[in-house]
Amino acid sequence: MDNNQNELLHKADYWKLLSMCFAYPEDKVLDKVSNLAGELKNKTSGNTRRHSLLENLEDIKSTEEIQKDYSVFFVQGRLPLNESFCSSKLDAIADVSAFYNAFGLKSRSGDAPDSLSYELEFLSLLCLKAALADDQEKRDICESAYTEFLNDHMSEFQIKFVEKTKHIDLGSFYGKALELLELYVQEEFKQTMKLRVI
Repeated sequence: MDNNQNELLHKADYWKLLSMCFAYPEDKVLDKVSNLAGELKNKTSGNTRRHSLLENLEDIKSTEEIQKDYSVFFVQGRLPLNESFCSSKLDAIADVSAFYNAFGLKSRSGDAPDSLSYELEFLSLLCLKAALADDQEKRDICESAYTEFLNDHMSEFQIKFVEKTKHIDLGSFYGKALELLELYVQEEFKQTMKLRVI
């Protein structure tokens, strides 16, 4: 594997981790979060804030507390986990659905296609598809879609979501997950903007 493929697989893991952090926190999901956070922590060097956040996500202490927090914050409606609610984009559902369809992805029954978890999972999928593409044209298509989706959806969604949570104590797990989301989206957004300039 070349460096670009390794970098894409690394990005796919980050997006997958973040996706699982904002999915319903079943025991098996939280086990996967802990394991993947540990793997990413061991590969992270130089960015001490990211390392510290991954360490916190790796060290899950109470599944019941995380499930309670999820219910209080996200299920009971205090914080919507959907782009259309956070950003007021009227076409968010249709637009993200078109992206998903173009890459052979369909939303799961009962899930809103513009949910934070689903959009993060889609970014992971795009990175995986780009890394595993068997020719440069397919890789370029995936990378272009990644940049467009990140810029048109995730960057604004994350900003609006963070704004809505500023005065709420999300608890240890969701507070750290949100901080990692903010940090990672900003880093990726800056990187894609540099690539557009070059």
